[in-house]
Amino acid sequence: MISLNSLTALQAKLNEEKSKRLHAENAGQEVERQLSMLSVDYRQVRAELQKLEGQMRQEVEKTKSLLTQIDQETQRRSQLQSDMNSQSSEISLLKTKEKQAQKDIAESRESKKAIEDELQRIKATKAVDDLQMKELQEQLDTEMHFSVSISVVR
Repeated sequence: MISLNSLTALQAKLNEEKSKRLHAENAGQEVERQLSMLSVDYRQVRAELQKLEGQMRQEVEKTKSLLTQIDQETQRRSQLQSDMNSQSSEISLLKTKEKQAQKDIAESRESKKAIEDELQRIKATKAVDDLQMKELQEQLDTEMHFSVSISVVR
């Protein structure tokens, strides 16, 4: 038979094993609780990661769009610069033509003045010539009249 001492020892061992099992169950429950919390944390982190990845994709798309706009603006600016250079050249050419036209106008005015002066001189000479012609014509008429008078008298 089993003695009282053995029974007590077995009871103590059983109690110790129950205590260890209870402690192990509590530890297991704690591990499961922590695992559950870690699982929730993992899902939250995963959701946040997906959200951030989505935002990152949006930002990458925005960046691509902005880079495309920058390229377009750079090309537009380059075209505007080219147009401005072309227009500056055209303005320079037009200014040169304007200066030449002003010079031609000034020369034409000088030439016109010289021609007008020459015309005035010719008119004055003609007036003198006309006057002399008139005097000579009168003189001729007088002489012819005188000649006719002498011829009639003879």
